[in-house]
Amino acid sequence: MSRLRRFALRLYNFIRPEQAERELSKEIASHLGLVEDEFQRRGMTPHEARKAARRVFGGVEQAKERSRDERSFLWLEDARRDVRHAVRSLRRTPGFSAVAILTLALGIGANTAIFSLMDAVVWRSLPVRDPEQLVLLNWAAEPGVRIRNLQGSSDRTPDGGRTSTSFKYPAFERFRARDDVFSDLFAFAPLSNVNLSVEGRPEMVNGQAVSGEYFHALGIGVAAGRPLDEWDDTAGANPVVVISYAYWQGRFGGDPGVIGETISLNRQPFTLVGVMPPGFQGTLQLGESADVTIPIEMRPLIDVEAPVVSDEDRWWARIMGRLAEAVTPELAEQILSTSLAATVEASEEAIQSAGGGPPIRVGVLDGSRGLEERREVLKAPLFAISVVAGLLLLLCCANVAGLLAARGSAQQRELAIRLSLGSGRGRLIRQLLAESLMIGIAGGAAGLGVALALRGILADQFVQSGTPVPLELHLDRSVLLFTLGLSVLTGLVFGLAPALRGSRLDLVQGLKKESAASAGSRSRMLLGRSLVVGQVALSVLVLVVAGLFLGTVRNLQHVELGFNPDNMLLFKVNPRLSGYEGRAAIDLQERIRERLSAIAGVRSATAMEFSPASGSGRSTRAYIQRQGEEGSPTDMLRAAPNFFDTMEIPVLLGRTFGPADHADAPQVAVVSETFAREFFPSESPIGRRFGLGSAENAGDVEIIGVVGDVTHRGLRMDPQPAVYLAESQSQRFFYVTFALRLSGGPAAVTPAVREALRSMDPHLPLYDLTLYEGQIENGLRQELQLARLTSLFGLVGLALACVGLYGILSYVVIQRRREFGIRIALGAQRSHVIALVMRELFLVGIGVVLGILGALAGTRYLESLLFGLSPADPSVIAGSVLAMLVAGAVAAYLPARKASRVDPLSALRFE
Repeated sequence: MSRLRRFALRLYNFIRPEQAERELSKEIASHLGLVEDEFQRRGMTPHEARKAARRVFGGVEQAKERSRDERSFLWLEDARRDVRHAVRSLRRTPGFSAVAILTLALGIGANTAIFSLMDAVVWRSLPVRDPEQLVLLNWAAEPGVRIRNLQGSSDRTPDGGRTSTSFKYPAFERFRARDDVFSDLFAFAPLSNVNLSVEGRPEMVNGQAVSGEYFHALGIGVAAGRPLDEWDDTAGANPVVVISYAYWQGRFGGDPGVIGETISLNRQPFTLVGVMPPGFQGTLQLGESADVTIPIEMRPLIDVEAPVVSDEDRWWARIMGRLAEAVTPELAEQILSTSLAATVEASEEAIQSAGGGPPIRVGVLDGSRGLEERREVLKAPLFAISVVAGLLLLLCCANVAGLLAARGSAQQRELAIRLSLGSGRGRLIRQLLAESLMIGIAGGAAGLGVALALRGILADQFVQSGTPVPLELHLDRSVLLFTLGLSVLTGLVFGLAPALRGSRLDLVQGLKKESAASAGSRSRMLLGRSLVVGQVALSVLVLVVAGLFLGTVRNLQHVELGFNPDNMLLFKVNPRLSGYEGRAAIDLQERIRERLSAIAGVRSATAMEFSPASGSGRSTRAYIQRQGEEGSPTDMLRAAPNFFDTMEIPVLLGRTFGPADHADAPQVAVVSETFAREFFPSESPIGRRFGLGSAENAGDVEIIGVVGDVTHRGLRMDPQPAVYLAESQSQRFFYVTFALRLSGGPAAVTPAVREALRSMDPHLPLYDLTLYEGQIENGLRQELQLARLTSLFGLVGLALACVGLYGILSYVVIQRRREFGIRIALGAQRSHVIALVMRELFLVGIGVVLGILGALAGTRYLESLLFGLSPADPSVIAGSVLAMLVAGAVAAYLPARKASRVDPLSALRFE
């Protein structure tokens, strides 16, 4: 029995675990019966014999358990030894280690920064209870359905209809009554440019108006005080407000004593009852912070243009909630579409669907991130940057793989000795991969520093509709896990090929001292050349992308604006937030303009509703008297009489506004050249009449002049027909943009402007003070950021490709040193030797061709981000190829010149 037991132990210890267990099971099964029979022959009962046999074979099971523990310990011990060996090996070559780690730090750091940006824009959910359960409602109307009085963003559907997330508030009330569809439902709407005043100190803030279910439905509490509830959102309730945690810390220093105090919002008293929790900024668009949150019932108190909640003619409320249990989004869409269609059909907006179905359908979208429109706009540029950053990381991996391959060639004799002494090939590969993983992890750690540097550049560089989108980028747990995973994956990617190649050695050649340097040179050259071709191809692709974005910026910077923005100062005021309405607001605007014109250094001061090229504006439709047809969408702008002179917009026909165009005079307008060409192609528009908004107004306004086209809606959009109305004839007065034409720099004028407004009304806030050139550059910020980042990545990629080419050619020179020495000894000219080495530039040629093919296939996806050039622009491709060829020639010439200076005697003596 002892021999059987020893046999089982030896079998388990020396055969692989899986096979050992199978063999042991067979062995035990075949011998267990024999052992029981032996014990019975010695006088034991069958039951006693079975127990005794199992005790004997129980030692085998204990041995199996001990062996498993030993294997686990041995595995950990082997891993620890591999790591220690990798660290010692890298410490012996500090130059190589530093170059490899810094190269990877660039690629990993860039991708970590982009990942944190993608996380903030695309993936990050609201910090609320179960955000994945939230849904956001939108609607899509058929082409024949016209929705008037829409506040908020809207877009066109593929069939030409219209879609938006703004609803009538009565529709929300109908939806809320369907407790069979929703377990929770709430409405909200943004509040912009709210004049918040505490102890006479005004400040412009943004906020939101929410229904009473808001805090409960989201499942969030407060940092201080209490949240809003349904009682606060009722007619006749006391006006209350909740502020954000960031605003509480910044304005009040986190003082809990402010709870219960009274603050002024647009000169209306509100009681401060609570502070939202840290990190929660509301459910608005990306980058919008709700500094103040008020009940929806109180919205008309601070916004004179806001409708009462029961208004059936305004579409302004956004709706979010949670579906009831067992209710699918498809079922909810069907039920809500029927309800909303009944609302639309009861109004003048309804036009019956051609197919007989509802003319407007409700959609149920993912609401885990709040409003999505701005996120959708930013996805395309973010995807472009992510792809370029990924290409840069591949370049870094290829470069480090080349370095490892070169280092492996120098270690081949050492590896051959280890193999000859019995080291397994798997063990060797594992140790080489351990070095790669150490480099990858160290590169990832250094890459965090690169990511921190890039984070500050990326955080505020995205723009939507001319407005910067500030982003909060955090290196949180998800980003750190991404960096760790990327570091490990990178180490495996660039280390696997050199490890496999290093483990395939001819031991006889590898052990010869004089042949150690040349052992495996053919495979080394093949791997190195392949890596160089890949680096060149990727570098050309990144350069083409960078060139396209640079060309887009250049084209946008040369767009004809139609006015002169040089040496102009802009700022905004909103008189109605300080209680000015109608004629009082217009009189205030005129007095401000006169006061600004008297400031030293100001040549002229004018006022307008929207500044040209800002991306903002008001659009309507124009109807021509006796023409009987509807024209194209028309930009409408209210402006002061000296607007055209101050902005230096050329007058083509007629006149501009003058003193005679006062409030009691017939309404007049100045139109743009495109307006005149579209509505009056063969006659003069002077004296003709038109109307705005509907056909009933067709004879309201007389045309008195025609001016040149001006870019209003943004640099990417062609000028639309535009109508300019005299602000003195308008009773509807909103916020005003003042433009000052300066005779010198703005430094001396800015304090005087602030003092002038403060002396006229200390409660009138001034905001968005900037130079006009700065506003236009702000509109280009997104394109500039794309161009700068891709150009930086392109230059780094170009440098890496050149380093790879230099490395492979330097290796060629070392391998052929004796050959070059003999050639020179036999009379070869140095130029001939240089030409021999420069032949390796065919690698650059192959890489350039592959890079061009990749660019032609991939850049077509960037077409929506370009302006004024095609994805396959010949000049961009030619410039990228030329840059690569010149840089490659320089990188190749340096080792070629070294080869031409080889001393024949020293080369032969070296061999």
